[in-house]
Amino acid sequence: CDLMLNFYGLAKRERVVAFVQKKSVNVFGIFLGELASIKRELEQFRKNPQLPIAAEHPQFAGRAMWAKGVALRIQRQWEIMEELIEAGVLHASKEQASARDGYQNLCVLLEAFTVQTFGEWQNDLKSLGEDKLPKRLAQHLLCRPDDGGRNIAVSAMTGARGYHIENNFDKGLLRVLKEVYYWEKIQGSGIVVPYAAHDLASHREH
Repeated sequence: CDLMLNFYGLAKRERVVAFVQKKSVNVFGIFLGELASIKRELEQFRKNPQLPIAAEHPQFAGRAMWAKGVALRIQRQWEIMEELIEAGVLHASKEQASARDGYQNLCVLLEAFTVQTFGEWQNDLKSLGEDKLPKRLAQHLLCRPDDGGRNIAVSAMTGARGYHIENNFDKGLLRVLKEVYYWEKIQGSGIVVPYAAHDLASHREH
C-alpha cells in the first residue's frame, strides 16, 4: 500500500495513473483473501477449541488473545487502505465495498468469539469452585510421593535424608492464575475478571 501511494504521487501521465488505480482491485483482493484465511482459522478454533494457540498461552485466554491480535492487525491494514482511498489512490469499486463489509463482519465475529470464550472460561472457573479458590492455597507446596495424599509438610531436611520431593502446588489454581494474567490484559467490552480470581492473582507473589 505504501508503495502504491508513493508511486501514485510520482505518476504524471494518465496511463500511469490509470494503471495504479487498476491495481487497487488487486489490493482489495489481497485483503479479502486475508479475511477469508482468518475466518477459516476462526472456524477451526470453534470446531476444535483444544487447538494450540501459543505454547505460553492458557486454553481460554490464549484463544481470546489470538482473536484480539488478529482484529488489531486487520484494523491497521484497513486504516491504511482508508488513507489510500482518501488520497485517491484506491478508487470505489465492488471489491472495495466487499472489503469493507468483510472487514466489519469479521470484526463482529472476532469480538463475539472473544466474549463467548470468556463465558466458557467463567464456566470452567465455577466448576473449580470460584468461592473456594483461596482455601486451595492452604495446600502444602511440597510433598513426598509416599504421603498417600495427606499433604504432610516437608522440611528442608527431608530431602537431605534421601526422600524424593515433589511440587504439590494446586494445578487448578495454577491454571486460573495463568488465565487471569492474560484476561486482565484484554479486559473491557463485556470482559471483567471475577473478583475472586482477580483477588487470588493479586496475591500471586505471596
